[in-house]
Amino acid sequence: MDQDKQLTTADMASAGTRMAPEQSSTPLFVPQEAQQFRSKWDEIQSGFVDEPRRAVEQADGLVAEAIKRLAEVFARNAPILKSSGIGAGTFLPRICG
Repeated sequence: MDQDKQLTTADMASAGTRMAPEQSSTPLFVPQEAQQFRSKWDEIQSGFVDEPRRAVEQADGLVAEAIKRLAEVFARNAPILKSSGIGAGTFLPRICG
């Protein structure tokens, strides 16, 4: 990765496509849920100019909601990850690297 380029959520989302062929890539969110997050994010961004403080608070809430949902997904899939040998210390480097 270019040192000057910041890692974006889009980079992280597309990282799954760069995984080794023997590894399967599963979306972190179901399509409807992902679309809801995107819609909320679009609304927050459009309100930033008029009400930046409110937009930041909403963005903070959206991030907290997404992280909570990811924790639920990972907790639900923990047995699968453990049985496949993918642990917390190896999962993120695999999708981000």
